[in-house]
Amino acid sequence: MRVPIALAALLLSSCGVAAASDWSREVTYTENHDVGAIYFSDNTHVHVEYVQIPWETVEAWPQGKALRLEWSLDSGLELVDVAGSQRLRAVLHATDAHPIDVLAEQCMQQPPYADAPCLDEAYQRWGREVTRVYRELLRRTVSKSDRDRLRTAQRSWTAFRDAQVAAIETIIGGRDGKIWPNAARRELNQLLREQQLRLQRMTYPLF
Repeated sequence: MRVPIALAALLLSSCGVAAASDWSREVTYTENHDVGAIYFSDNTHVHVEYVQIPWETVEAWPQGKALRLEWSLDSGLELVDVAGSQRLRAVLHATDAHPIDVLAEQCMQQPPYADAPCLDEAYQRWGREVTRVYRELLRRTVSKSDRDRLRTAQRSWTAFRDAQVAAIETIIGGRDGKIWPNAARRELNQLLREQQLRLQRMTYPLF
């Protein structure tokens, strides 16, 4: 009997890539804009909250300054000042590749070149990422009535997710042919990614 894709994701261990908490990318500073947007030389950018590092410090950074993006399932994304070891909580622009997807693609390029365990690992990570962003939003929500609305919305989404998982696994993953189970896995990852983005926009509405 076929193990449901979503269940398989919870049973799998790491597929051979570096742990998600070890993901990092070197970037080079070019400029910053209002609402905490910091741009890099590769045409990507992040949004930050000037807490650990004040805006005046970032404004004084020279073009070409070496920085690093680090991401973990526990703390999310941070922008690191390599020279000073200071950190800023950061949010990726919605159109930039998320570390979870980058790790999945790297995994699929390694022997034994099997997509299924890599996509299942990504699904597990996306589930934890949704939970992390939801809890952060809950902590930041001051009004009790708004927290109650958020909890109700998340419970409703969880029911929606479960129904979608069942439909995707049956309608897409159950088709004849080797490609369809992995097509279903990609759709499941997208399902969670969309909720992560939605919660992130609620947490950082100007981003």
